[in-house]
Amino acid sequence: MMLQQWCSGTEQSLDGMGCTYFLLGFLNGLSTTDGFADGASKVWCFPSGITAGQVELIVKKFMREHPEELHRSAAAIAGRALYIPYSCKKS
Repeated sequence: MMLQQWCSGTEQSLDGMGCTYFLLGFLNGLSTTDGFADGASKVWCFPSGITAGQVELIVKKFMREHPEELHRSAAAIAGRALYIPYSCKKS
């Protein structure tokens, strides 16, 4: 529920900034972690140049469309929201 509260705030509010900075840190953490993985074990395939703003839109959309997930932690919600469009497709 905390992520939903943060991401419901206006862009200039403390909550809104909390949403943006949490998601920016989350994205950077995922990207850094995957940077150490070899091609076969890589989980996340983010497009080059993805922005925190894009990530925020995706996560907000996920929360609107999946209210049953809102009891989960902020990291679990963000991870699920981003895994759907950006998981590496295994062949």
